[in-house]
Amino acid sequence: MFKSILRSASRTPYEILGISPNSTRPEIKARYNELAKKLHPDLHGGDATKFQELKTAYQKIINNQTTEKLTLEQREKRAQELYRSMQEKTKKPQKKTEPIKTLHPLILLYVSM
Repeated sequence: MFKSILRSASRTPYEILGISPNSTRPEIKARYNELAKKLHPDLHGGDATKFQELKTAYQKIINNQTTEKLTLEQREKRAQELYRSMQEKTKKPQKKTEPIKTLHPLILLYVSM
């Protein structure tokens, strides 16, 4: 049991699952399910320590992917906020035209003719 723990410490979670680091989430899940069926301690020939290693490796991979996705979404959101604020700063304010309340006397004279 102790040797198994030492071995897993030097191996990456991807090596434990036997997949590449750029595997997709469905591929990772399929591989985990496949190995979990073989190593589950309730089944004949299952090994509790190897199953625990497998479970820990799978959780690490999934948590890392989720964290990366969140940070990417947060970066995109921040970039959009900065873009909007820059647009507002560079946007020229439109001059508001107010209706003429009083007319110049010469205009009134011209209009009345």
